[in-house]
Amino acid sequence: VKKQIHGWWWPESDEGSAEPTLHDVLRIGRRWLPHVSDHSACVQAGGHCGVFPAYLSKYFAAVYTCEPDHENFRCLTLNCAQPNIYPFRAGLGDPGTMGIHRSPKYVASHYMEGEGDIPMLRIDDWQLKSCGLIALDVEGAEFRALKGAERTIKQFKPLLVVEDKGHVVRFGDTSEAMNEWIAAHGYQEHEKIGQDRIWVPV
Repeated sequence: VKKQIHGWWWPESDEGSAEPTLHDVLRIGRRWLPHVSDHSACVQAGGHCGVFPAYLSKYFAAVYTCEPDHENFRCLTLNCAQPNIYPFRAGLGDPGTMGIHRSPKYVASHYMEGEGDIPMLRIDDWQLKSCGLIALDVEGAEFRALKGAERTIKQFKPLLVVEDKGHVVRFGDTSEAMNEWIAAHGYQEHEKIGQDRIWVPV
């Protein structure tokens, strides 16, 4: 079941994620893109209802996005009809499958948990030919997603935008360990916007 908010399809059950999402997406042009030199491809996850991948599709030749929740993914596919967006109904992390914990009212807060049939993918397995940006807002799986993109990061040095709300503890990780890992791979933190840390290669 879906509804439209400001022209975007959204799950009917949602009670508050649309307005902040439509506000936050505006930071891409002002705060992300000035640090991007390669606009051939990018990775964005979680795809949520498609606002961020749709916006990025204006600036990148190819946008790869993952969204594990079935209702969000349905809205994403409706909102992202652009041929240069490649959506996957999956999570990012260690290979295998997982379940999902669904927030009853705020569809931007679902997160991977327990056993289930949702595939978990690694960015490295896509064998991208280029990558100018990796933007991760995956409710605690950020460190796992980064580790699954290690070859891509080493090869292309994309701008990294990583949400850090401390939710990585859900997967047995820590923010400190994640940030140290990013720095060890040749990055320095440029700024923090809300919960997002922007890391630029040095």
